[in-house]
Amino acid sequence: MDFARRNRYFFKGTDKGFKIVEIDGEEERFEVLQTFEFNSDRKRASVMIRDSDNTIKIFTKGADTIIKKRLAAESQPFLPVIDKQIEKFSLIGLRTLLMTMRIISVEEYREIEAKILKVVDAPNREDKISN
Repeated sequence: MDFARRNRYFFKGTDKGFKIVEIDGEEERFEVLQTFEFNSDRKRASVMIRDSDNTIKIFTKGADTIIKKRLAAESQPFLPVIDKQIEKFSLIGLRTLLMTMRIISVEEYREIEAKILKVVDAPNREDKISN
């Protein structure tokens, strides 16, 4: 919460299924489509949103080792610098989390949504969807 506030992100509330956030003085509305809670097996948490431009995005945060495995290495020009910082943090006993964002197409979202509907009541549904 402190990080968001220091970077001028303020949660303003909800309205008709949308989350309202003030970012640099501008109000933005986000529709939360899906959430995948953190668990010790996945070692990550994700949220899928539709922003005010109707763009669907998935944000994921989790353990650095798990997140790095899921990245397309060729499109990560900052990863070597991030790896050095992670190593510095680990040497002084700090744990690190990484956060990623990816834009997904409506078709890709529909495929994910169909998988979710098939396993909605299944135990470990996030594992079944991400495979």
